[in-house]
Amino acid sequence: MVLWIIFAALTAAVLVAVLWPVMRARSEDAARAAYDSAIYRDQLQEIESDLDRGLIGEAEAEAAKTEISRRLLSAAEAGEASAGPSGTGRSPVLSVGLALVCIPALGLVLYLTYGSPSLPDQPLEARLKEAPATQQIAGLVARVEARLRNHPEDGTGWDVIAPVYLRQRRYQDAAEAYERAIRILGESVPRLAGYGEALVLQNNGIVPEAARRAFETVLASDRTQLKPRFWLAMAKEQDGQLTEAAAAWREMLKLGSANAPWRKVVEQRLHAVEAKLGQGGATPPGTDGEAKAKPDAVARAEQQPARGPTAEDVRAAGQMTPEQRMAMINSMVEGLAQRLQENGDDLQGWQRLVRAYMVLGKRDAALQALASARKVFEGNGEALGQIDAFAKTLGL
Repeated sequence: MVLWIIFAALTAAVLVAVLWPVMRARSEDAARAAYDSAIYRDQLQEIESDLDRGLIGEAEAEAAKTEISRRLLSAAEAGEASAGPSGTGRSPVLSVGLALVCIPALGLVLYLTYGSPSLPDQPLEARLKEAPATQQIAGLVARVEARLRNHPEDGTGWDVIAPVYLRQRRYQDAAEAYERAIRILGESVPRLAGYGEALVLQNNGIVPEAARRAFETVLASDRTQLKPRFWLAMAKEQDGQLTEAAAAWREMLKLGSANAPWRKVVEQRLHAVEAKLGQGGATPPGTDGEAKAKPDAVARAEQQPARGPTAEDVRAAGQMTPEQRMAMINSMVEGLAQRLQENGDDLQGWQRLVRAYMVLGKRDAALQALASARKVFEGNGEALGQIDAFAKTLGL
């Protein structure tokens, strides 16, 4: 109600500000005409007096009275025009009054007809909560990127945009942004953890040495961090250090409660390692509900082709040179590509393959894989939309 009163007062103030000069001008014109008329009537009386006293001749007096009468008539006409048709001087006031009443009333009628008067209020807190869903994230990211191009030493900007890149699955951009933020602002647990995770996801689940060092630094500062523990345990698996990996999985299980959503995942990895060591059974199958409860990073790690090699391959990986390990990665990617050629109804598999090709610098192969995926899902609008969005995030 207070808002409506404020709107009404503002409308009235605007109308008065616009119409007041008009009223004032007409009032001044009427006053000036009345004053001139009084002067001309006095002049006529003076001419009659001068004629009676013989100061002027009759012909001169007649000519003077004719001129003054003409001026008096003009002044009278000007006064009537300023006062309005009725000559009472009330017309401007009436016009302004009608404008003050009719214009706000017309605006109210139009708002009730075409507006949304029944729309409930939206408090500031609610609007702020809705902002991420309604704002154009791409536009915001573009503005931050434009600022960073002009101010590349803005560490806060890199620190803000790095996790956004990570959520958008722009893993290479995220890793570079985290690296710049660390260089400018210094190391911190969130920056190092994000940097390591971006590197791992950029490499399709394989933990590179830089990510390993970042995770170890994080754990040196905070032993309760779970993601660094998870990825370091995965790194031990990938290097063939199965005994150390099993110990890392067991230590991680000691940290969480029995209902922790990630516990089933870690238990599965522990059983898998023990099976490879000949100490336990096969990996227990998980339920759909458990899969939904997994953290995003853990779920992505389970989907990566990095867990594809056999036990012998994993043991051999610990003794490989970087060139030999890269050859092993290429072999895994080729195996994924062959599987998709045989059974291509796996949208996430195609996405992993395209990302793997981009990580390996094989842009042409990535484009070819995208074309194959579009052909497989031809006619599936939702899948094609996801493929196009994914390709855009990779710059394809």
